[in-house]
Amino acid sequence: MSGPGSPDPAPEHRGSTNSGADLSHIAKSNSRSGPRPPRPGDLIRLTDAASVQFAGDRAAVFRIISVDQRPTYAGWVWLVGYTLDEHEQAVERREVFVQISGLVFVASGRARLHTDG
Repeated sequence: MSGPGSPDPAPEHRGSTNSGADLSHIAKSNSRSGPRPPRPGDLIRLTDAASVQFAGDRAAVFRIISVDQRPTYAGWVWLVGYTLDEHEQAVERREVFVQISGLVFVASGRARLHTDG
């Protein structure tokens, strides 16, 4: 179900991925914070800033394995990858539709979901 703030592009956008594609159009589509485009191998923290599906205790650490290269809604992208456990081991393969401006890039070994204090 789609609504304001959670666009749902046509299903055909979800299946096409290309890990070697030029993704510069993705960075250009996000003028608010201007983050670099996500790339295969990136480790990211997904929270409600990326999509409402990751609000609260549903936040996730995610290793990107491919990025859909086709344009979608401005500032949004389909990512394919694995949710990770606290030891950064793959738990589940997923496709997620997220706002680029809400992606939190993290270094390996620092992928905790919650901060202390």
